[in-house]
Amino acid sequence: MTTSIVTRLFRVAFGSYVTVAVILNVLLVAREYVDTRTTIQHELVMYQGVFGPALADALWSMDIGKLDAIAGGIVAVPEITALRVTDPVNGHVFVNAINRDGTVAIDHDGRNDGNQTQMANAAGASRSGFDLVFHHEAGTSLVGHAEFISGQPFLLDQITGHAVMIIGIAVLEGAALWIIFLVAGRRILSRPLTALFRAIDATTPEHPTPIAPDQSDERLTAGTELTVIRDSFNGLIARIERDRGQLAALNAGLEQKVVERTAELAQATKHAETARAVAEAASRTKSQFVANMSHEIRTPINGVLGMNGLLLDTALSPEQREYAAIVQRSAQALLHIVDDILDVSKLDAGKLVLEAIDFDLTDIVKSVTLLFEPQARAKGIALGVLVDPAVGSPRCGDPMRLRQILLNLVGNAVKFTEAGSVSVQVGPAGSNYPEHVRFEVSDTGIGIENGEQAHLFERFSQEDSSITRRYGGTGLGLAICRELVALMGGDIGVSSQRGVGSTFWFELKLASAASVTHVADASQPTLPTAPLRILVAEDNAINQRFIAALLHRTGHVVTMVADGNEAVAAVRDGDYDVVLMDVQMPDLDGIEATRQIRALPTRKRLVRIIALTANAMTGAKEEYVAAGMDDFVSKPIDSTLLLAKLASLPGTAEHPRPATPDRDGPVFDLERLEMLAEVMSAADLRDFVNLYLEHSVACASRIASLAAKDDYGAIGREAHQLAGSAANAGAQETCRLAKALDTAAKAGDRAACRRLALLLPPAAERAANWLRTWLADPRRDARKLIEL
Repeated sequence: MTTSIVTRLFRVAFGSYVTVAVILNVLLVAREYVDTRTTIQHELVMYQGVFGPALADALWSMDIGKLDAIAGGIVAVPEITALRVTDPVNGHVFVNAINRDGTVAIDHDGRNDGNQTQMANAAGASRSGFDLVFHHEAGTSLVGHAEFISGQPFLLDQITGHAVMIIGIAVLEGAALWIIFLVAGRRILSRPLTALFRAIDATTPEHPTPIAPDQSDERLTAGTELTVIRDSFNGLIARIERDRGQLAALNAGLEQKVVERTAELAQATKHAETARAVAEAASRTKSQFVANMSHEIRTPINGVLGMNGLLLDTALSPEQREYAAIVQRSAQALLHIVDDILDVSKLDAGKLVLEAIDFDLTDIVKSVTLLFEPQARAKGIALGVLVDPAVGSPRCGDPMRLRQILLNLVGNAVKFTEAGSVSVQVGPAGSNYPEHVRFEVSDTGIGIENGEQAHLFERFSQEDSSITRRYGGTGLGLAICRELVALMGGDIGVSSQRGVGSTFWFELKLASAASVTHVADASQPTLPTAPLRILVAEDNAINQRFIAALLHRTGHVVTMVADGNEAVAAVRDGDYDVVLMDVQMPDLDGIEATRQIRALPTRKRLVRIIALTANAMTGAKEEYVAAGMDDFVSKPIDSTLLLAKLASLPGTAEHPRPATPDRDGPVFDLERLEMLAEVMSAADLRDFVNLYLEHSVACASRIASLAAKDDYGAIGREAHQLAGSAANAGAQETCRLAKALDTAAKAGDRAACRRLALLLPPAAERAANWLRTWLADPRRDARKLIEL
């Protein structure tokens, strides 16, 4: 085995030298660094004795000029870069002095503190602190505390010369060793290599010629590296000769293929870029179309739901109320279809974001089934729910999307079942996975053919066209369920038999939650708030009527404009607490109007702005907030949500809800009546009282009739409505009985329902008599009712 000459020389000449030189130079520089720092520290201590008495004398006499002169002289010393003299009691700075590049800066208010701290904390800096003691006839007094700082530049100046000398010596040693390496290499390596390179240069690719050995050179002998190189080169020449013909042919074919492939790749790239541009444009067009359609469809739905909701709150005949209820249900069904389309668009764009909050699983399941009880009862089918206690504990996840899945499955089960029952069962998915929950919705409905089950979860898919004609639907519900379950990391499926029924199931991983905060029922009527001056910018006449009626009923002062230009002018010229700004308006839209309002020169630009829009696409709220809007309310407008947002604005006075009275509490809340008299005009108060009187007596009468039929679901709904309206009017006795009846109806307590249903009509009549007496009193003195 041969040994490389180059390796041998490099190891001997440079390996040992570099290792030893680096270690020694590092140690020498480190030693010099430590010695220099120690010397500087000793000198700082020495200067304490030199300058300390003078500083103490200047402080004792509080001669600021003398103190500044001494400080300037101290920092002029090369070893001292900065000086700080402070009060030892409270830390007050008497003088700060710093010398930076020959310029002395002195202050008495701590302006140089930052520079001094940075200098003192720098690597290599030294500092020395000591107390200043003044000696006088009565003894000694501590007059201050001084600190000398020697900065990093001085230390570097001290050690730079030594470091340069050390490095110079190392460089000289390296140069000498390199010369030795060159001389030795020339004798051992250069001469034979030069002869070999000259022989190789004579060989060209067109005329490859093997290298013949030079018998006169004694170094080219068998067993050396040069001989190995020569033999390898000769072998290469032989292979080149053998493959030259094949290589020429291959090169010609390869060049042609490269040209063809390059042309194909360029064409494919061009097509791909064109297709991507078209796809991106189509995606943007689709998103804009969906957003526009969301606005265009939701705007009239908002008018229908809002105005019809106000209509349902008025006095109607039974036939009129039935017609209005049909309109409300139809509009809600249309809104549900629009929401399904928007959900599909969000899922396609990957912009549907799941929540992770704590919720009560049992409440979610039971609330869903409770919504379909009237439909099930009307069709004569049983609707049951069973939640296994093993999974009934609080969970963490997205309750809104879970509710959406259950609403789709339970709604389908009730819709497609004409006789029999629908059941909802919730239990553990397996004993080994306590966080996995299985949901099953079973029915005895029409069932599904085996061949059609595989297509059920596809978009716009239904078993056949007769299903659509008979039962309606878009075919999106189950597709949305499948995608939501997949997004939540679960599985969904179905088992069914034609004419027997179906069972839809899905499994989700829902982690256990530590606790669940129960949210108050949003259906409870909102308490009156302090009147606000509200500017409404809305171009749709129906929406204008609805919003104005809603806000007037709650005591707010409303100004209505129809476009963005009018809104900007109204804010500039008027005085408003909040602006309700429609986003899509003619001439100037809500976003640009908001930007112009925020650009007003006066404080009016700070007015609160709440966006009103039918654009429910993901990212819309972020866009409106970025434009300067403070909040966001989606159309159709949820009146409870809007009023709650208005009540939460700064300056809005919220009235405390009166505490629930005991069982034998008063008939009426007198403070509530006084509050109503203060916040309402006489006409509004009379309308409010008359509306409550009509509603409460009729509702109590309906409850008495329903109690005889044991219709607990209807009793509960009527009692819930009566409790809310009675609480707003201050009818404590009526509210107390209605709440108790609502609880008894949900529990199915027949005896309690009948007893409370008999007590409600006289209680409602007593409250009506109280209100009529109070309303007839021109001074509205509620205390006079005590005499009754």
